Amino acid sequence: MPPDEHATTPRLAQRTRDNYEKTYQAMIRAAQLRRWDGSDEGRLCPIPDADLIDDLLANHNRLGHQTLMKMKSALIYKMRGTHSQHLIDRLQSPDFSNQLKAAAQTSAKGKRGLKVIPEADLAKIEAHLRTTRGFGQKALIFLQATIAAGLRPFEWSHAFWEDRLGGRLRGKNAKNKAINALNQRSDATGVVFKEYSPGEATFRIVQIDPADIELVDAQVLLVRAAIIRESYGRLPDEIDDDFRYICFKPYYDRIRVALHRACKSIFPNESDKVYCLYDARSTFAANRRARDGLRSAAGALGHNSEKISKEVAAFYGNRYAAWSGYKHRPALSNTGQQTDANPDTNGIQAIPVKFNIQKPRG
Repeated sequence: MPPDEHATTPRLAQRTRDNYEKTYQAMIRAAQLRRWDGSDEGRLCPIPDADLIDDLLANHNRLGHQTLMKMKSALIYKMRGTHSQHLIDRLQSPDFSNQLKAAAQTSAKGKRGLKVIPEADLAKIEAHLRTTRGFGQKALIFLQATIAAGLRPFEWSHAFWEDRLGGRLRGKNAKNKAINALNQRSDATGVVFKEYSPGEATFRIVQIDPADIELVDAQVLLVRAAIIRESYGRLPDEIDDDFRYICFKPYYDRIRVALHRACKSIFPNESDKVYCLYDARSTFAANRRARDGLRSAAGALGHNSEKISKEVAAFYGNRYAAWSGYKHRPALSNTGQQTDANPDTNGIQAIPVKFNIQKPRG
């Protein structure tokens, strides 16, 4: 079947396109190695997309469901407008989703889920990073601020204070898709999760605890400074999203390396304790879920619905793994929704505003 030159491709953020390209190339290399006959000619044999689909369902490396879903999305991205486009309908069918879920369930890693960073392990990481210089210190702030705010790593590039005194942090949702994956996983009857038109930008408000405001403020300032430096002096609110991502990525990559090295140094013989920034987000989810409930945690993480099924609830941090200080505490009045336009700041210590990224109006 010839490629469809007029096929519409959903507009994706640059970081998403980069991730899909890397994922697809990794799938190709793994498929070539798996089929290599030992000869020089066979080392780089061409791999049809149909074979990549077979490898995906075979799940040779015992990958988890989220990783398999990412690989499927990368395949769909690369197939659009090519001779393999007719295979996209198969990949998007409910039957294929069920097969992929079954492939993950046979894997031990498929049941692992995201990790919640224990308080004792975090204390060791903090103590180690405090002894370092440069990006080690910045990685410490990035890690702590993510546990306090729950933002995805790349959402920090769009974060600014809606109301710093009231602890209201505004961030752009990084995952607003035309097809919301939660709609495919939920078994709640009549519940539809929000879906967006390509390129539609939406934001959420996260209520930061008073004790964490200065910490989050330091993270906002560090990210802003990194973007300005990489963009040769242009302000973050003066550049488009894709260029802001390009400017933020070098800073983020250095943070990841610093955190990875710290974990390898602290826990040299414990591979399960090599934590990442998404584990920090999962820690935030567990803490908020234990203290404020599932719906509030979902709103703060950027997912909203009238009802969350048991299957979807598994994607949020396990409340039983929450830190001791977050269990059985009174809920905050703000649930992470944008509808709370007048927060109650009574009792919150007055902290001078250091910076607000939002442009003045008028």
